Amino acid sequence: MTFNKAATCKGAFKYSNTLLRKQFLSLLALLMVLAGCNFKYDGDASTSNDGVDTTSTKRFANELLPGDALYAGQQIFLNETFGAESLNRWPNADFLLQLMEEEPDVFGNQFEKFGFIADKNNEFPFGIRRGTMDDEKILITCVLCHATELPDGRLWIGAPATQLKYGDFLIALNDRWVAAGYEPLYSDQELQKFALLGPGRMNAESGSYPKLIAVDFPPYFNLGQKHYLNYLGTGEALRTEVFFAVHTQGAGTPEGNLVGATFPEDNVMQDLIDYLGAVESPAPPAGDSELLERGRAVFEEANCDLCHDPVNIGNNGVTPLATDHVELLPGDNDAYPRGLIDTSPLHRLLLADNAATDDAERLSSIIQLIVEKNLSLRITDGYRVPDLRGLWATAPYLHNGSVPSLSDLLKNKEERQVAFMRSDFEMDTRREENTNQGHEFGTALAESDKAALIEYLLSL
Repeated sequence: MTFNKAATCKGAFKYSNTLLRKQFLSLLALLMVLAGCNFKYDGDASTSNDGVDTTSTKRFANELLPGDALYAGQQIFLNETFGAESLNRWPNADFLLQLMEEEPDVFGNQFEKFGFIADKNNEFPFGIRRGTMDDEKILITCVLCHATELPDGRLWIGAPATQLKYGDFLIALNDRWVAAGYEPLYSDQELQKFALLGPGRMNAESGSYPKLIAVDFPPYFNLGQKHYLNYLGTGEALRTEVFFAVHTQGAGTPEGNLVGATFPEDNVMQDLIDYLGAVESPAPPAGDSELLERGRAVFEEANCDLCHDPVNIGNNGVTPLATDHVELLPGDNDAYPRGLIDTSPLHRLLLADNAATDDAERLSSIIQLIVEKNLSLRITDGYRVPDLRGLWATAPYLHNGSVPSLSDLLKNKEERQVAFMRSDFEMDTRREENTNQGHEFGTALAESDKAALIEYLLSL
């Protein structure tokens, strides 16, 4: 079912329908993670908020330079806090600068030991900026989770921040904040969950939820070509995803009670949407052409193409969760035309638990946002089929990053690595949040066919 302004105004979405209402609330609870005055942006972002020149060098391999039609949107992605620093979620800017100065071995060089990408043209790393409306405060920006150093050494905007130890950073930041005499930034339960994240991951659940629902930072590649966005495939258009992302950042509260955190003007949002829709995956390294062609044939012979369209990625839809743990390929059962998959069950558990919570005030707020901004959503029963382009640069795999390589993905769960290292963090797949179950397709292939298939997948 689709929810948009027209359908809502016509009464197709009934507030009195309790089941649908709870389904919708639970959907938004997960989607919102994934995923004063009117804010104005003049498009000239050649300087940071401190007036520092940021165009003297090209820092990212796919960075746009001034004069490009999409440059303004890129600068929003890199630098914009949307005025949401007013929510006081972070210590002030001077406190973070003091940490760098007083503990250089831990926080020096712009938190690089936590996986931040240092920005030599700014006092803070990429992903942390002084507030747009209050420059004494700071906030994270979009690029924090969606840029990394590729295996070939290039920095690439849109690639998942596999190196970022965000949970560890928040723990260290909280420790210093408390030591300075302030109230903790996070509860003990939140801190315990942060310690279980490791690099390249964040948590999809709220701080009060007892379980960690770990999710890898997703790649932001080819978003403008997709019709099913975020992990659940609930977003029908990039525009919807961008509005919810900015709302999650803290801007655009429909009631308008967060002074200084209203939505940017429509042209600013459109600049950001246009830019994100144009970010492409990095070109893969050269491979064995003969093996690659055999892999292309295996891809079709093994029916991988029934779920994944490597060319027309807008055809990639949603595969339902296999609630009985029995996976199906499309065609195995007419009742499930897109098959069934048994991966990342905790995400669906989170939806079910949220559906049991009736938060009328929050639901009303979200519906108002959808209506006012004419956003389009759908409820799904599974997971979006991912785009395979750029697969060579986005290991580890599955939603929670529990499978280190494609060769492991082509093994049955019992044969996959029980534990492996992500930087200095041990990924123990025996833990519930790290389960490596599911997507056991292609596991029966001959080893030679697996090698060819991997060569093809890494060429996309």
